[in-house]
Amino acid sequence: REVSKLLSTYVEPMSQQDVWCWNFNQVGTMTGRFSSSKPNLQNIPARSALGKRVRECLRARPGYKLVIADMSQIEPRLYAFFSQDSKLLKVFRTSGDFHTEVTRTIYALSGTSPTKEQRFVGKTVGLATLYGAGVDKLSETLVKSEVFLEEKEVSVIRSKILFGYKEAINWYWNYKRKAYKDGFVTTLLGRKIPVISGMNPVNTRIQGSCADILKVGMLNIFLSGYKMIATVHDEIICEVEDWDAGNASREISDIMNNSVRLRGVVL
Repeated sequence: REVSKLLSTYVEPMSQQDVWCWNFNQVGTMTGRFSSSKPNLQNIPARSALGKRVRECLRARPGYKLVIADMSQIEPRLYAFFSQDSKLLKVFRTSGDFHTEVTRTIYALSGTSPTKEQRFVGKTVGLATLYGAGVDKLSETLVKSEVFLEEKEVSVIRSKILFGYKEAINWYWNYKRKAYKDGFVTTLLGRKIPVISGMNPVNTRIQGSCADILKVGMLNIFLSGYKMIATVHDEIICEVEDWDAGNASREISDIMNNSVRLRGVVL
């Protein structure tokens, strides 16, 4: 299935033209994030060996480089901002690492750094738990990532996260009730998204706010004269001349970091 999809969606169209064009829809998702089509440039497999080889075919024109600006851990940063959870805010007052801190909470690590495997578990279940995932959902997510833990073990991990970030969890339930009562979610910059059946209002508010921040950043990058060629979720890809790549990287990073300011949280 993977080979068939890569062939029909990417390899065959790419082999028929030197310069590849695609489409973006800036209201293509409920949250306001961009969607991509013909081909979907946001869905090339990143983990598989074949997917990586397809990605290697995507490169800048001769004499140019691609500058990729990716918002670091933007969803947990927004969660910290909205919930004002003291432990999350402490992580993001500097350029902290949410996944490492969650992993330390799970495994009761104080001075020592988590192993690669421990951090992967923390990264996989941390934000999902704050988004209200139950034991079954967390177990399913871990299995998909080929991490096999007993249900009892997953339950203990979940409880440690819930207990460790009480203010965040309280905000989650309070905001969820409010959103269902109001009938809509309000993003960081004031867009209203109607609450529909099956929606997770907290997830929608945070992803919608991610879209707000990214689009302000895109506007400012455009006004600074840079050429954007793609966006993938929380990331912007620009094509710049070889000689300007270092300066462009610094300037684009500065634009992205300062397009929107969050009280108590560093972007």
